[in-house]
Amino acid sequence: MKKLYLLITLLFLGFAGQSQLLKLTSKDSLNGKRTKQFYTTAWVKFSAFYDFRGIPNESAMHLPSIPTERENVPDDPQYHADLNQTRLIFATAFQTKSLGEIMSYIETDFFGCDGGGNLRLRHAYVRFKNFRIGQT
Repeated sequence: MKKLYLLITLLFLGFAGQSQLLKLTSKDSLNGKRTKQFYTTAWVKFSAFYDFRGIPNESAMHLPSIPTERENVPDDPQYHADLNQTRLIFATAFQTKSLGEIMSYIETDFFGCDGGGNLRLRHAYVRFKNFRIGQT
């Protein structure tokens, strides 16, 4: 019975998890660090809710949009689930003699276009010395 309650809680509240999917490094080093590194990480977040009386907005809890008059409330319950907050991260680091470490970083999620579901660029930049060029 406890397992059933746990399953129901996970389905209604959602869950999140993060994992480094892949890391590649070169064997040679410069200044005590590997000369080439690449890694990718995924942060998965599942969100879900079950509405007994019909909240009109499926992507967020917007309190002013909740109907207060009885005739405006749909009678059918609604279930909504998404992975919009899931993030994919790709990063590289290169060690050079003249510029030091050159690092690139790209992070995306699925909140793009009309409330979610499409890939959106969150961060993308290149960093070297004391400069950061890109979007963060």
